[in-house]
Amino acid sequence: MFAPLRVDGFVRFTSQPPTSRIVFAIRIVTPIVTDAEGRRQAGGVLAVGNARLPFRLDCSHWAASDYEHQWKAGIRRIADGALSSALVTAYQGDRDEPHTLWGIWRDDDHVYVQARSVRTPGLAAPFDPSSPYSYVPSCVPVCEYAPPATQWRVELESFFASAFELRVPFYTR
Repeated sequence: MFAPLRVDGFVRFTSQPPTSRIVFAIRIVTPIVTDAEGRRQAGGVLAVGNARLPFRLDCSHWAASDYEHQWKAGIRRIADGALSSALVTAYQGDRDEPHTLWGIWRDDDHVYVQARSVRTPGLAAPFDPSSPYSYVPSCVPVCEYAPPATQWRVELESFFASAFELRVPFYTR
């Protein structure tokens, strides 16, 4: 990050921003452990704006590196112009339990994030965790008769800067 420093009427750049914070990131934050029921899992966190959203990463059917690869691909979809994407956090394999993911939507100025789940019974094809995008609608779902789902929002520019670790200059007058 760069921040200008005004010295004798000239603007000079420093390597420290006035404030630095993560606006968007998804990470695995604990080691993989096996619980009492024999399930392999790890802890993860999604940072969206000021919110830190913890989640349990199911590693019984998919490796941590598989999740990280899918997250990069999901974020890249938004960067490439897709209106929606997904970040899988719990792939349950063939079990009759819901798969969980973060749905992501973009508009002209913002990125929105919501927790979502996908149930496998009744699906025409098996759930593919490396390509979950068809399970996220192309726009943020809104229901006329129900309260809105909890969602988080960040500016699109900040999303890209954080997600791709871009260095954005800060200017002062």
